[in-house]
Amino acid sequence: MQCQFPLCKQHEYKNGLCINHHRIYGSNPPVRNITTIPKKSKTQKELDDEYHALIYEMRKESDKCDIKIKCVCTGTMEGGHHIQKRTRKNMCDRSNILRSCNACNSWIETHPLEAINLGLSISKHKKQN
Repeated sequence: MQCQFPLCKQHEYKNGLCINHHRIYGSNPPVRNITTIPKKSKTQKELDDEYHALIYEMRKESDKCDIKIKCVCTGTMEGGHHIQKRTRKNMCDRSNILRSCNACNSWIETHPLEAINLGLSISKHKKQN
Protein backbone atom coordinates (compact mmCIF):
# COMPACT_ATOMS: atom_id res chain seq x y z
CA MET A 1 0.00 0.00 0.00
CA GLN A 2 1.15 3.56 -0.73
CA CYS A 3 1.35 6.67 1.45
CA GLN A 4 -1.93 8.60 1.55
CA PHE A 5 -0.11 11.94 1.34
CA PRO A 6 -0.85 13.59 -2.04
CA LEU A 7 1.71 12.78 -4.78
CA CYS A 8 3.78 10.56 -2.45
CA LYS A 9 4.74 7.14 -3.91
CA GLN A 10 6.45 5.74 -0.77
CA HIS A 11 5.24 2.56 0.95
CA GLU A 12 2.94 2.89 3.95
CA TYR A 13 4.68 2.85 7.35
CA LYS A 14 1.91 3.58 9.93
CA ASN A 15 -1.61 5.03 9.78
CA GLY A 16 -1.53 5.31 5.98
CA LEU A 17 1.62 7.46 5.87
CA CYS A 18 5.16 6.68 4.77
CA ILE A 19 7.99 6.94 7.29
CA ASN A 20 8.87 10.51 6.22
CA HIS A 21 5.34 11.87 6.42
CA HIS A 22 4.64 9.93 9.62
CA ARG A 23 7.66 11.62 11.21
CA ILE A 24 6.28 15.05 10.26
CA TYR A 25 2.50 14.60 10.54
CA GLY A 26 1.90 11.31 12.31
CA SER A 27 2.56 12.16 15.94
CA ASN A 28 1.24 14.93 18.15
CA PRO A 29 3.78 17.60 19.09
CA PRO A 30 4.74 17.73 22.75
CA VAL A 31 2.67 20.09 24.88
CA ARG A 32 4.72 23.02 26.16
CA ASN A 33 3.84 25.43 28.92
CA ILE A 34 3.50 28.83 27.32
CA THR A 35 4.11 31.82 29.55
CA THR A 36 3.10 35.27 28.42
CA ILE A 37 5.43 38.19 28.80
CA PRO A 38 3.68 41.24 30.24
CA LYS A 39 3.44 44.20 27.86
CA LYS A 40 4.51 46.61 30.59
CA SER A 41 6.64 46.10 33.66
CA LYS A 42 5.25 46.82 37.10
CA THR A 43 7.46 49.91 37.32
CA GLN A 44 6.21 51.21 33.97
CA LYS A 45 2.57 50.64 35.02
CA GLU A 46 3.19 52.67 38.18
CA LEU A 47 4.83 55.43 36.14
CA ASP A 48 1.91 55.44 33.68
CA ASP A 49 -0.58 55.71 36.56
CA GLU A 50 1.36 58.65 37.98
CA TYR A 51 1.46 60.30 34.54
CA HIS A 52 -2.29 59.85 33.98
CA ALA A 53 -3.02 61.30 37.43
CA LEU A 54 -0.84 64.32 36.59
CA ILE A 55 -2.63 64.87 33.25
CA TYR A 56 -6.01 64.55 35.02
CA GLU A 57 -4.92 67.13 37.59
CA MET A 58 -3.73 69.50 34.84
CA ARG A 59 -7.05 69.07 33.02
CA LYS A 60 -8.95 69.97 36.21
CA GLU A 61 -6.93 73.20 36.51
CA SER A 62 -7.63 74.23 32.92
CA ASP A 63 -8.98 72.36 29.92
CA LYS A 64 -7.62 74.81 27.34
CA CYS A 65 -4.83 73.93 24.90
CA ASP A 66 -1.63 75.83 25.80
CA ILE A 67 -0.01 75.44 22.38
CA LYS A 68 -2.63 77.09 20.12
CA ILE A 69 -1.13 76.51 16.66
CA LYS A 70 -3.05 78.62 14.13
CA CYS A 71 -5.31 76.75 11.68
CA VAL A 72 -5.16 73.40 13.56
CA CYS A 73 -5.93 73.99 17.26
CA THR A 74 -9.26 72.72 18.57
CA GLY A 75 -8.80 74.71 21.81
CA THR A 76 -9.61 71.88 24.23
CA MET A 77 -6.94 69.91 26.08
CA GLU A 78 -6.94 66.26 25.08
CA GLY A 79 -3.58 65.24 26.50
CA GLY A 80 -0.11 66.40 27.35
CA HIS A 81 2.76 67.34 25.05
CA HIS A 82 6.28 66.73 26.33
CA ILE A 83 8.57 69.59 25.37
CA GLN A 84 11.53 67.25 25.67
CA LYS A 85 10.66 63.75 24.42
CA ARG A 86 9.31 61.44 27.08
CA THR A 87 11.77 59.37 29.11
CA ARG A 88 11.41 57.65 32.47
CA LYS A 89 13.21 60.54 34.15
CA ASN A 90 11.08 63.36 32.72
CA MET A 91 7.76 61.62 32.05
CA CYS A 92 6.04 63.12 35.10
CA ASP A 93 8.02 66.38 35.25
CA ARG A 94 5.31 69.03 35.19
CA SER A 95 7.65 71.69 33.80
CA ASN A 96 8.18 69.48 30.74
CA ILE A 97 4.47 69.02 29.92
CA LEU A 98 2.16 71.42 28.10
CA ARG A 99 -1.60 71.02 27.83
CA SER A 100 -2.33 70.09 24.25
CA CYS A 101 -5.12 69.17 21.87
CA ASN A 102 -4.41 66.21 19.60
CA ALA A 103 -4.24 68.44 16.51
CA CYS A 104 -1.49 70.67 17.98
CA ASN A 105 0.43 67.65 19.28
CA SER A 106 0.29 66.01 15.83
CA TRP A 107 1.42 69.27 14.20
CA ILE A 108 4.46 69.42 16.51
CA GLU A 109 5.38 65.79 15.70
CA THR A 110 5.10 66.38 11.94
CA HIS A 111 6.88 69.78 11.96
CA PRO A 112 9.82 69.25 14.36
CA LEU A 113 12.05 72.12 13.14
CA GLU A 114 9.24 74.67 13.30
CA ALA A 115 8.29 73.40 16.77
CA ILE A 116 11.88 73.87 17.96
CA ASN A 117 11.90 77.43 16.57
CA LEU A 118 8.64 78.18 18.43
CA GLY A 119 10.07 76.74 21.66
CA LEU A 120 7.54 73.90 21.75
CA SER A 121 10.13 71.14 21.44
CA ILE A 122 13.75 70.48 22.36
CA SER A 123 16.06 67.54 21.69
CA LYS A 124 15.79 64.67 24.15
CA HIS A 125 19.60 64.57 24.23
CA LYS A 126 19.89 68.18 25.40
CA LYS A 127 20.36 68.61 29.16
CA GLN A 128 17.37 70.23 30.78
CA ASN A 129 17.98 72.92 33.47
